Amino acid sequence: MVQFEATEKQFKLRREDCCLLIDRATGRVQITPEELDSEDRKSENSVTIFGSIKLKKDEYLILATERSSAAQILGHKIYRVEKFEVIPYMGRLATDQDELDLYNLLQNHLKTGPFYFSYTWDLTNSLQRSCAEETKYPDVSRSDNRFFWNEFASKNFIQAVQAHPEATSFITPMIYGFITSSSSMVKGRSVTLALISRRSKFRAGTRYFTRGIDENGNPANFNEVEQITIVSDDRSEITYSHVQTRGSVPAYWAEVNNLRYRPRMITNSASLATKAAQKHFDEQIAIYGDQILVNLVNCKGHELPVKQVYENVVRRLDNPRIHYHYFDFHKECSRMRWDRVSLLMDEILPELDEQGYTTLDTQKYRVLSRQTSVVRSNCMDCLDRTNVVQSCIGRHVLTNQLRKCGLLGATHPLRSILPLEKSFCRIWADNADHISTAYSGTGALKTDFTRTGVRTRRGAFDDFINSAKRYFFNNFYDGARQDAYDLVLGRFIPSSNFHYRLDLRPLTIRCMPYVLLVCVFLFFFSLFSRSSTAVLSPHVLLLLSFLGVLASAFYCISHGMQYVNWPRLLLPTFLHSEFNTEGRVFSPNNQLATQYKA
Repeated sequence: MVQFEATEKQFKLRREDCCLLIDRATGRVQITPEELDSEDRKSENSVTIFGSIKLKKDEYLILATERSSAAQILGHKIYRVEKFEVIPYMGRLATDQDELDLYNLLQNHLKTGPFYFSYTWDLTNSLQRSCAEETKYPDVSRSDNRFFWNEFASKNFIQAVQAHPEATSFITPMIYGFITSSSSMVKGRSVTLALISRRSKFRAGTRYFTRGIDENGNPANFNEVEQITIVSDDRSEITYSHVQTRGSVPAYWAEVNNLRYRPRMITNSASLATKAAQKHFDEQIAIYGDQILVNLVNCKGHELPVKQVYENVVRRLDNPRIHYHYFDFHKECSRMRWDRVSLLMDEILPELDEQGYTTLDTQKYRVLSRQTSVVRSNCMDCLDRTNVVQSCIGRHVLTNQLRKCGLLGATHPLRSILPLEKSFCRIWADNADHISTAYSGTGALKTDFTRTGVRTRRGAFDDFINSAKRYFFNNFYDGARQDAYDLVLGRFIPSSNFHYRLDLRPLTIRCMPYVLLVCVFLFFFSLFSRSSTAVLSPHVLLLLSFLGVLASAFYCISHGMQYVNWPRLLLPTFLHSEFNTEGRVFSPNNQLATQYKA
């Protein structure tokens, strides 16, 4: 915890036996010795440093000022940030409109992002990666930068560590994802079930604007999901950890928004993606071991090109440590036959049992076994179908762990322990909603099956509502959300001549939605009006306004890409675009790239 004080010339952040000073004029960071007194140590006004970010005119210090308890795992308290405070170095918010726009992007990202941290445990690393060492505070140098969400914002403090090693105590790695835990008593033993989802900051963004893979081998919407089970009594405590991953199909592909419910699909050849995919799987194998790939996209229709390019990439890699499995989820589980996911489970069961899981004797802090491979699942968005399959794998692993502990009979299913069954279903369904909200803007689909084990008509109706919300958000709101990702993660650095709101679209394009609204108004006015006007009769006005609605609606739909809320800071690479003289404002035209290059 850090005590914060702001003066006219500097920010002062005190922790234990040292004080971090930030010059508000220059941004210079320095460390001085200063010990907290007993009252400061007990103060409830402590803060946690997220970092600082430079916008167009000024730099801003970002502090987590309110937190809530999210979980307690292996004695480590884990917190979720409830409120951030963003403080300008100059002391007041600039009146420049572009600065205000960027400031609002920053604030919205901080308000909507589920951020978690711990003072005593590095949440960026899984238990298997971190169990070899134990330190009083997380060591930033050992953090996994894939999940160190505030690494860019902490750059000034990380640089200060070189001259002042004690500055590391002011740096708190935060993850963007989901963490929860639940404890139950089973046969006189305490069983704690926890779930940690870590979202990668590389190629992070929103649905449709971040798809596929980039040239560095980073897939969109990559998440590491770790299920931790702790079984303890008066004599011993054993901890189990099992990790799964999910990520977009590692190829060059995209779905281009154009106001239609199903966007236009574009894919590049597997040969162009092979080098990037090689980088991706080399990294994954180095971290997790053998890759058990589970592909859940459809085998026909709109999704077929993605299936084909994925299989071609895997075939070109020809790596014996990559094991590919295909399961047509929608076909096999149609008409609510969701129990047929068992067909996939039967197929991957030998590899799943062979990979094992991490086992730790907590009291002796000794590793008894390690997980040797990982299941990497994907559907189109790596959300809904992926959630269902990952929860089924998690259920299988948990069942095996409980049987090994003697808490579950050799033939008894998890549902025979009702408290654990309820906790498991709730945790995995909540995890699905958090991952989905971060990427698509709404909760996950198909969570009725995850929560109850049964697919219901009410669940199907809820999915319809969420699908409609996704369409609305993805077409008309996600541009700003994508901009916020690019700003906070340091992919876009504002320059002094940056402009955010300039709209270079032709006047006809900009005016047509208003024409449509006027025609709709006149149509309903003439439909319910009984009085005639001196110029036009109600019937003529009704006909003209109806034709106006059709014509303007057709124009908007045929120029649909022009009305999508595109990102303004960094453009999706699959688009042709026009820029202003500063090179930052996007005016989409109506043409797609003939070749999509990441």
